[in-house]
Parts: sequence; structure tokens; C-alpha cells
Amino acid sequence: MLNLHDLSKRTKEVTVTYDGESFTVTYFPHRFTPAVNLKLSLASYVDMPLEEAMSDYAETIASVIKAWEIMDGTKPWPVTKENIAKLPDAVLMAILEAIRNDRRPNAPSAAS
Repeated sequence: MLNLHDLSKRTKEVTVTYDGESFTVTYFPHRFTPAVNLKLSLASYVDMPLEEAMSDYAETIASVIKAWEIMDGTKPWPVTKENIAKLPDAVLMAILEAIRNDRRPNAPSAAS
């Protein structure tokens, strides 16, 4: 029997490469619902103030990422909607692309 509560707690790891650096991102693959996918794909088309749209977008991303190997100097930089909003867009796009590729049915790490 499939337990959705347990399923939503499962994680996967992807390696992200950006500007010659590699780091690991741990994410919740089963938290990508139709609503989450729609929010992420339509974020730039919503009719709301920019700050509110960015907050909603960052909060959605924070809900599916558990951890990442991103540092602020010598300290780990926690996954929060505020920190996501501060990431360079190319870093965020690299993270989302790595997750998107991993979630494809024929991805090398995808279960059969």
C-alpha cells in the first residue's frame, strides 16, 4: 500500500555543477505535485507584486529542497525562502535543472 505521508519524506540527492564547483542538493522528489510544478513554471507570469511573487516562488522551492552544500563563508547557508531569494539566478537555475533532470523517468538514478 502506498503511504503518501511516508512518500513525501523520502529524499534524493543530486550533484550540481556551477562555475567549476560541484555541490550536493538533497530534495524531496515526491513533493513535486501538479500545484508545485504549476507555481514554478508560471512564476514569471503571475499578476501580483514582484516581491510577493518572489516570496511565493522561493517558498515553493524551499518546500522541495531539504539541504544543500552551500556555504556563507565558513558557515552552512540554510535552505530558507529568504536565502533562495538571494541566490544568483544562474545558481538557482542550475539547482532546478539538476533536480528536473533527476526526476525524468529515464534519468540514470531514477528507480525502475
